[in-house]
Amino acid sequence: GLTDRAEYDAGTSPTDPADALRFLSVSASTPTTLKFLAAAGRTYSVQYSDGLLADSWHKLTDVPAQPAAGPVTILDSQPAAISRYYRVVTPATP
Repeated sequence: GLTDRAEYDAGTSPTDPADALRFLSVSASTPTTLKFLAAAGRTYSVQYSDGLLADSWHKLTDVPAQPAAGPVTILDSQPAAISRYYRVVTPATP
């Protein structure tokens, strides 16, 4: 799990194991569709990697702060490599 501080930064509850910053769905079609639940007032970056090396993450897009909590859908229109990995982080990265 995450530290309480990391849970606070993500807008999730450290006492609820079901409340986590994660993708709700990822499609396998082109464009790849990614969906996650954004907390109100938080910024996010969606990142991708074509491998799992520690320094191989690249920004796909930023998600600005939303006025209310709710699902956010992101599209990756680039043809996927053999395997493409995604992660969502908060706050948005520079």
